Amino acid sequence: MDESCTTERGAVLRAEDDALLVRIRRGTDDGCGGCRSCSLNKLCKGGETGHMDLPVKAPEGRAYKPGDELTLAYRQANPALAACILFVPALAGLALGGWIGNAYGNASLLLGCGLGFAAGVGLSWGIARRADALKPRIWIVEEEAETE
Repeated sequence: MDESCTTERGAVLRAEDDALLVRIRRGTDDGCGGCRSCSLNKLCKGGETGHMDLPVKAPEGRAYKPGDELTLAYRQANPALAACILFVPALAGLALGGWIGNAYGNASLLLGCGLGFAAGVGLSWGIARRADALKPRIWIVEEEAETE
């Protein structure tokens, strides 16, 4: 298993076709930086409840019912990559627009900076909507068969 993921035991709340909703305790690992730094924060039910309800795809050939316990592994999105995708295109657009606008005078400089920044923000938004590295990944850890 990947070293950069967190594993937690949880219970199935809802099982529909191949989609499960699994409740785990929130922030029990030592690496939890709190809700503001977590890409899974929209799945939490608030800081006071201490749990997350995570949607996960059920493996084929295995049926789960509410109340079943299982182990989930999850990995948050990469925050460094997210920062680069958010800020670099916007700043590059600002600089490029300013450089192009500079050739036509002060008013064009401001217009070029504004248009370049807007184009960079639009590009950042488009990339962020499609980038898998910015989405949290959640999966079920297959239990090893117990041998006696």
